[in-house]
Amino acid sequence: KNLPSYGVATVTDQPARHRRLLHLLCFVPEKRGRAMEIIEEPSVAVNLDISLRLDGRTARRVYLAPDRKDLAFTQSGDRVCLRLDVLVGQALIVIEA
Repeated sequence: KNLPSYGVATVTDQPARHRRLLHLLCFVPEKRGRAMEIIEEPSVAVNLDISLRLDGRTARRVYLAPDRKDLAFTQSGDRVCLRLDVLVGQALIVIEA
């Protein structure tokens, strides 16, 4: 919730490492010519409410990579929920489960 329409969220599952990665991108594409889009500056998104299905797993830890800054989270049923206060361009969230 609150990710701009041009934002992109990609989920990668790493079962051997018992984790799921959520990569968020927030850049405004700028049209140059007929077929070329250039990304020059990152955009800022605030107060992103994130809910991610864990497919029966229980989250043990949620953090930002690569600095391993822990993020507060809750789990309700099959979903882990968290808030990312500020996203500037990109973020990689790791959910260990």
